[in-house]
Amino acid sequence: MTRWSLQKHFVLYSILSVTFLALLIWWIYYQVREGTRMTAQQEVIWEQEITSARHWMQDHLNDCEEFKQWLAVSYPDLELTDLGHIVVQSEARKAVERRAARRVRMFASEGTFLILLLIAGVTYVFWTLRKEIIFERRQSTFLAATSHELKTPITSLRLFLDTLRERKLPEEKQREILETMQQDIERLTDLIDRLLQAQAVMGRTRKTPREIVNLTEETEAAVAHDRSYLERKGFAVQAQLEPELYAHAEPNQWQMIVKNLVENASKYAGGSRQINLRLLKAGRRARLEVQDFGIGIDAIELDRIFERFYRVGSEDTRAARGTGLGLYLVRATAEGFGGRAFALSEGPGHGATFIVEIPLAKDASRG
Repeated sequence: MTRWSLQKHFVLYSILSVTFLALLIWWIYYQVREGTRMTAQQEVIWEQEITSARHWMQDHLNDCEEFKQWLAVSYPDLELTDLGHIVVQSEARKAVERRAARRVRMFASEGTFLILLLIAGVTYVFWTLRKEIIFERRQSTFLAATSHELKTPITSLRLFLDTLRERKLPEEKQREILETMQQDIERLTDLIDRLLQAQAVMGRTRKTPREIVNLTEETEAAVAHDRSYLERKGFAVQAQLEPELYAHAEPNQWQMIVKNLVENASKYAGGSRQINLRLLKAGRRARLEVQDFGIGIDAIELDRIFERFYRVGSEDTRAARGTGLGLYLVRATAEGFGGRAFALSEGPGHGATFIVEIPLAKDASRG
């Protein structure tokens, strides 16, 4: 459903809601008037009964007891006072007032319930519309970012292929170009793998096979894979890995977690080029920490950054490239391993630490 379609449905629902609300208010007002009219009409009836009873009493002045009996049968709402006045019984008057008030309360309570239901419906529709618009905007950003991520290495590969085909270069230069092309191919492969992983997580098309994995070795392999590339970019990766940590996981997906967190740290490192990575035992869990000293994260975004397609900052101020899937995959995969993922930051300008914790394998613990 497009944004315009959602807005159109919301506007239509709002118009119907306002119309219904106006009709509901008029209905309650009408019932209050009806209660007042019913009370006034009963007063008129009583006045007529009192007039009729007075005529009958004038014809039977000598028999008071007979008059009282006749009055009780003919007009049970009336009574004869000790002073000889015919009046409406207080209980009868209270009964009419209670009946009118009960009717008003009934319609008022029903109307209030319907109004609250209406407000809840409007709020839900508005919330759904806003959520869909935000998601659509993120998805558009994701498609644009993904197109850029695909186009850049493809353009680079085409340029290098044209260079190799049209020019006769020294062997050393050819080797350098081939290494760069290899890096572009790996970049494309990583992006495609990430998209496939995201599709698997979002669609729940398959259950991740889990085995007992040496997290220390897999983390070391992931860091080694990215270290040379990061060092060429001027980054220093300091890794502290506690030996022999085992957990029920999947090797490639654990490496994906490590690579995504290291890549994320490099994107938002700002002027700092230091990345600290720690893998340690925290109780019955293995704890992976990736720390950068860059731009930091505002408190309100600490949890949202793990949402699908979400990226920190606005489209105008955001400088780092990306698809908005990396951290989403980190959390989804960590939860698939029975763990969790979260971030800590003291705010903008103070860097951030991303943490993943998964249960250790009890039957494969080494010390």
